[in-house]
Amino acid sequence: MIIEFSIKNYKSFKEETKFSMVATEEERSSNRICELPYNFKVLPIASIYGGNASGKSNFVLALKALQTIVLNGVTPQIADPFLLDDKYLKEPSTFDIKILVKDTIYRYTVSVTQAEIVKERLAIINPDDMEDELYIKKKRDISLGEKNLKGSKQLDILKLLIKSKIFTAKQTFLENTAAFNFEHFTPIWNWFLKLRIENSNTNFELPPVYYEDGTPENEGINEILQEIDIGISRIGSIEVPTNLPLELIKVLSSIPENQPTKLNPQDNLVFIRKGEKIISKRSGFFHKKADGKEVPFDRTRESDGSLKMVNILLPLFMKILAPKSDRLLIFDEFDRSLHSELTNALIERYLSRCSKDTRTQLIITTHDVQLLNSNILRRDEVWFTERKPDGCSDMFSLCSFKDNEEDMRDYLQGKFGGIPNVMHFVA
Repeated sequence: MIIEFSIKNYKSFKEETKFSMVATEEERSSNRICELPYNFKVLPIASIYGGNASGKSNFVLALKALQTIVLNGVTPQIADPFLLDDKYLKEPSTFDIKILVKDTIYRYTVSVTQAEIVKERLAIINPDDMEDELYIKKKRDISLGEKNLKGSKQLDILKLLIKSKIFTAKQTFLENTAAFNFEHFTPIWNWFLKLRIENSNTNFELPPVYYEDGTPENEGINEILQEIDIGISRIGSIEVPTNLPLELIKVLSSIPENQPTKLNPQDNLVFIRKGEKIISKRSGFFHKKADGKEVPFDRTRESDGSLKMVNILLPLFMKILAPKSDRLLIFDEFDRSLHSELTNALIERYLSRCSKDTRTQLIITTHDVQLLNSNILRRDEVWFTERKPDGCSDMFSLCSFKDNEEDMRDYLQGKFGGIPNVMHFVA
């Protein structure tokens, strides 16, 4: 889970900008607030509003950049400093995040330029909010917090690796040590590995397991479809007759029996071997006629919103709704191509499953102002981005403003900021 995230000198975020998932003292919907060690209370959801070019997508890109830096190191395209102030051009971009991994809270900080990782630091947050440093890396120089690593059987190996100077200035220490499975660092590496960041432009094809009749995934996705009215009664598979060339039949004869196999990741066609017979299937979107009989539709007949719902959102929601899930989903332009009622239905379904023991989170950017007036979100679950006169982005919580129960009206009137400045033309 994300507890806090700070950005400095990355894209439109010039000055240090802090985003927090820590719950306030607000009492509404307190039953869904996650209770963590050290008396931390963390929100299961955050929604980010703002005009176009205000910084919403750049916030998501900052999290994506941090994930990429941790897992793959620095490339010239990753570090992207604020361009509208010359003094920031040669300064590093800094990302600072507090996360919960199992029952431990970590703080991870990294500063990068286009050429190298300038500084990297990992620490554990204690109950008294003090930090026990695990390591600090400055370019290629690494210092271990040995007193905080005592008892580790791998400490001597770690010290030997550091002494050998095998670590580069372009890779994070987490990436360098991942292959060695060090007990203190691997959980943080795995957290970044599992982090899921998506947007409405994601080219995602529904995996066969979701439309293969009778699988748990198929039953789960169809259960949700019964609750939301997008015209699709269920998803299933349709057998498709094909004339396969002999060479292809030979290839498919070697695949495991009853295992759906795609030859082209972008294709909607899967092949299944049953004994010596090769069966080809594709996903079908079933609609009901007036007499109750079903008619299968090809994906080309479905709307963009329906395809986004089925291909991207529902599989992802099923992962974060799974029992004991600890998945984090960040989705840019969540409501694009979706009606407000569908957006609300998905959010409500997710939040209805959240409790003090929940370890999943959903962070979205959105323009759907109906969420502000639907009594679904708490005030501390609403954030705004705004472009300031100098071109940099600012970010602030709805809790910065007095509660008068007219959030949607006040937002549209610009009282919170975070809306575009539009010149109105009169004919």
